[in-house]
Amino acid sequence: MAIYKKLPPVYVAAIVDQNYFDGDEAISTFLIKEETRNTELKMYVDSDTKEMPLLKIVFLELKKYKEGLNNDYKKIRWLEFFGNKQYTSKPDDVLIQADNLLNLRNWSKEEKLMYDEITRQQDHYWASLAYAQEEARAIGLAEGRAEERLDILIGLLKDGYISPKVAAEKLNISIEELDKYL
Repeated sequence: MAIYKKLPPVYVAAIVDQNYFDGDEAISTFLIKEETRNTELKMYVDSDTKEMPLLKIVFLELKKYKEGLNNDYKKIRWLEFFGNKQYTSKPDDVLIQADNLLNLRNWSKEEKLMYDEITRQQDHYWASLAYAQEEARAIGLAEGRAEERLDILIGLLKDGYISPKVAAEKLNISIEELDKYL
């Protein structure tokens, strides 16, 4: 049997906290089709007796979730899980397992250490980014202030209120360098 016949279907779930598609449906499912023939990408399972999509992309638009949605619970349960909502029906075993995986109290010491290390790395990344932004702002302000100061002193010099020597001293440059700005 060819290896591609043993490939399982691929499901992609995109959980989004904003609305992407028109309508009130909180769950949108897409299948892949061949562009020129408009045929669906499918695979055969159970010795070629059953055909199923090879790839499905499902979008869960969390903002569209409302209690009492008229969708089948197999879909709603995932909106409730990923949206951190109260379950409207008794959760299936798969949801209980998922909840248990997310519960830090059930993690091993190694899992907690790995999580702490990843969290530390993310915190360091965001702190570095914030520091770089602050530095860029400070440099921009300093450059802006230096240019403003230069403009003011050049104006005072041209209007005869200060001498070239005083302007050069205030700018910490030589009189020759000051001449370049005049």
